[in-house]
Amino acid sequence: MNISGSSVMITGAASGIGKATAFAFAERRPAAIVACDIDEAGLSDTVSRLESVGCTALPLVMDVADHHSVEQVVRTVVDRLGRLDILVNAAGIAIMGRMECLTLEDWRRVIDINLWGTININRAVYPHMLERGSGHIVNIASANGIYAPIAYIAPYATSKFGVVGLSEALMVEGRPRGIRVTCVCPGNVRTPIYEKSAIRGFDEGARALTRMNLLIAEDPERTAEQIARAVEKNRFIVVTTVVARASAFARTHLQTLWFAYTRAFTAMSEKMIKRYRSD
Repeated sequence: MNISGSSVMITGAASGIGKATAFAFAERRPAAIVACDIDEAGLSDTVSRLESVGCTALPLVMDVADHHSVEQVVRTVVDRLGRLDILVNAAGIAIMGRMECLTLEDWRRVIDINLWGTININRAVYPHMLERGSGHIVNIASANGIYAPIAYIAPYATSKFGVVGLSEALMVEGRPRGIRVTCVCPGNVRTPIYEKSAIRGFDEGARALTRMNLLIAEDPERTAEQIARAVEKNRFIVVTTVVARASAFARTHLQTLWFAYTRAFTAMSEKMIKRYRSD
């Protein structure tokens, strides 16, 4: 798909990968970018910066976990722009916690935003694209939707495995009807998620260990560029970062070695994080 001249909608556009993707697409001269998020202040900054580089941008506040909010925004987009060519689902959250310390509300919040949020926006946009016989949907999952190398991310991994499965099912069904689908599985990316994620079963000191992931993380701008190229080349699965690609290969083709590694890594991590347990 040629991004130039296309109408693009991006969720999670107030920060992180969503915000960086908006700028990567803006460089390719779309007709308009609809930036969506529940964070009004961050959304305003994104749109102001898009307009400063000459991109037509429309800010719309949307809660992806609320299907009524999603459907209303999609109707507004179609009414104002006449069409929606590309959808990028980048909204997401994480919670780090021991399984026995995670509440039902913790599980619901992560699943509602990461998985149901993706389902909600896909359901709202897909019929419009079918009616036109074309469109490209990009779902941002995670490398942790292919493998789970560390402990204490059960809700996040569960939701992202679901996004990968949803994307593949949608790709198989949509391809013969003109709908292209890309599932992006980023490795570690330098975004606010490391500071904003809730922690259950550990004290706040455990956050320092999560920041160790930043040592192998890439900037969101690099991730965003890979997303834009994937749309242009109609690629289905995109795994970013060298470490994530190597891990995905090992998880698929060298399972005995991979699970030996995860057991050893978990044992080492347990020793490091034990002092931060809150009980």
